[in-house]
Amino acid sequence: MNFQQIIDRTVKKISASPKQVIDNARSGSITDLKDLANFWHQVPHLNLVSLGLLDLFFFHLDADKAFDTPSEANERKPESERAFYALLGLAKSADYFLPGALYHNDPAVLKAWPGIFKWSAFFFKTRVISVPPRPVEGRRAAMDVIAMTWYSLTRADNLRETMASTKGSIEIATHIWLLDSEVPFSGPQLVNIPSAAAALDAILVDASTLDRVVTAGGGKPEPLIKIAMSRTRTALGRTHIVPQEATIYLDLLGHLSRAPNHPLRLGLLNAGAIALCTRATVTLVRALNARGDPAFLDGVIAGLSYLANCLQSTEGFTWVIQSLNADLLLALVETSPYFSQMDEDDYDMITLSLKETLPTYLVYRSVIQAVDQGMQRLQPEHFKKIGKSKAKDLWNDFRSLAEERLFVVLHAAAVKGKAATCDNVQCQKIDAKNTFRKCSGCSTTLYCSKECQTVAWKEGGHKQMCKMKHRERLEGKSQAITKSDSAFFHHLATRDARHHLPLLRRLGRSSYPALRWCDLLIRIDYTVVPPDYSVVPLAEAEAERDRTGMQMRGFSNAEARSDALIERARQNPERFGLVQSKIVSGHGMQLVLSAVTGNFWEENGEFKLGTGELYSEEEDEHFTVDTEIDDVDIMLARTTINQFLAHHGEKPAF
Repeated sequence: MNFQQIIDRTVKKISASPKQVIDNARSGSITDLKDLANFWHQVPHLNLVSLGLLDLFFFHLDADKAFDTPSEANERKPESERAFYALLGLAKSADYFLPGALYHNDPAVLKAWPGIFKWSAFFFKTRVISVPPRPVEGRRAAMDVIAMTWYSLTRADNLRETMASTKGSIEIATHIWLLDSEVPFSGPQLVNIPSAAAALDAILVDASTLDRVVTAGGGKPEPLIKIAMSRTRTALGRTHIVPQEATIYLDLLGHLSRAPNHPLRLGLLNAGAIALCTRATVTLVRALNARGDPAFLDGVIAGLSYLANCLQSTEGFTWVIQSLNADLLLALVETSPYFSQMDEDDYDMITLSLKETLPTYLVYRSVIQAVDQGMQRLQPEHFKKIGKSKAKDLWNDFRSLAEERLFVVLHAAAVKGKAATCDNVQCQKIDAKNTFRKCSGCSTTLYCSKECQTVAWKEGGHKQMCKMKHRERLEGKSQAITKSDSAFFHHLATRDARHHLPLLRRLGRSSYPALRWCDLLIRIDYTVVPPDYSVVPLAEAEAERDRTGMQMRGFSNAEARSDALIERARQNPERFGLVQSKIVSGHGMQLVLSAVTGNFWEENGEFKLGTGELYSEEEDEHFTVDTEIDDVDIMLARTTINQFLAHHGEKPAF
């Protein structure tokens, strides 16, 4: 008799007298219990669960029946055989614990867990890690039965935390997961998913479980990280990807990275998890497009969810750049037609990268360039695709900001070295950078003459500032932020402050009418979209920084140098303007203080649109202009005109 004939005969037997078979199994019939455990799910026309099937399995997994000693003698007893078949039966019951199903959050499941765990631990010791080892078939079967039973039970929300908090549960799940590759399949698989990974993934309910995983894995995160990455790559590298398998491995990466500063997350990041999950998303969404299997969408969501949760780890911009270089923009664009099919929570989390994460990191020159390169890799059909999606407005806003910041980068490169200022406040001569002499101590401060350098050293406070700059330069060698990114912070802040002078003047008049503009500190908050502009008196600058608990960017002596700059601006109010920028740095924020020489507030007049006359709010209190046209605006306008002409088959005008 072949296997299919055995199945048919057994299904026929169960179908003929389902209640009798269940009663026989409860009374101790191993044959009937074995038949039910193996084939109950193949009797779809009968609802065996409503006849008490799961209660039968719980009955034979009672904690009082479990043996305390994991011996071979106890393992051969009928009670053990019945318990193993009961676990096998439960391994196929996941659908009955889902929300809305018969046993979802049923108190009977919670009551049964201690016995299920005790028997699982017994079989783990006697069949999985026994010495000498059991034959591969027996070990593999025990691993799959335990893992799939636990995975099935975690579908019941009220049980997951209890399972995770049970002493030994995380440890057993971790061991089975680690052994998954060492104990190969020798016959048909119980299920078509990686059960060990699914079980471990399901009971990692919070960050507190991660230390237990590391301990169970030998005390070091590196082996766990290597295995997690390797298995994910293998699943994604198959000629015919199994979407459920890929989804579980990506989900597990996400749960292993649950805690922001945990060694598992940091190790996975350093092992390339960001690039892996980004490329995985592209691979899976293309498979979804090609094969039409909606199961791939779960994998796409898992990949993008990992990015949403982990891109802002440590200082953030390193991982943002890695993801952009691995085609994050392509992943989002290709996924955009499916945004309308996602749960709102998934959609909001995934599109957070377009709404907040990427826009706030567009203060880094390297991020701006990575976004530009990603945009250039997109084809016209990609822009059409996301332009028709639920996220079209988010995309358009992000793309506009990215384009503006790119032109700020180009403008910074164009003016570099063309307009330097002598650091002697009594001089402040402006000329080409190559006409100045550089301080040999800090290697950054410029002077137009030896005389100005001497005055600044003796009277201008550069003696103290030079030491702080030198120390900051040495400390900067250990920082991930590049010199070009640091320089760009200042260029962006001063450009945006000049661009928004009308708004800043209006804020100064309304908030501090008794103060001169030069007595104000400009603040730009780049951690929100769009950036927020405000002013505070210079006299309150340090108190405001201390009140908010913000730190100056990256260096231990940066606050001291900031205080020195503020004091210098107070002493020379008409020769310095100060801009304090708040920038995102991982899950935190940092301050960057930029000094602008000259009478910054009086550099440009505030004009009425379409006239050459100075604008006065007294003339029309309802007419307000927030920005002034600058070189970046002109560059953007010229590009827009050229794009319009190209669309209509005309030659560019600029």
